Amino acid sequence: MTKEKRRLKEKRKRRLKQSWTRILKIEFSPNSNVKRKNSHCGTNAGYSYSAANKNMAVMWEEKTLYDYLLNPKKYIPGTKMVFPGLKKPHESADLIAYLKSATA
Repeated sequence: MTKEKRRLKEKRKRRLKQSWTRILKIEFSPNSNVKRKNSHCGTNAGYSYSAANKNMAVMWEEKTLYDYLLNPKKYIPGTKMVFPGLKKPHESADLIAYLKSATA
């Protein structure tokens, strides 16, 4: 991989991490779960959610977030989220690790 490709890949990763930190507004709780402040999917004030997200009875924990990041449209059928998901499982794990460290 060339330097330029590595640089672009790192830039893309940083942007993705920043986007998810803003969108999910998560925090790292003392019991080692990744949770949104409101806990449930589709309940963050000031953000427009699809009916599918609002009606999904999911609590954002590490496992649910991991599954969602791999394939959002499969995890929440009917979601309007344009994010296609992360192709590699280790990318989801890396993003969750980053979110934990950024919100500790």
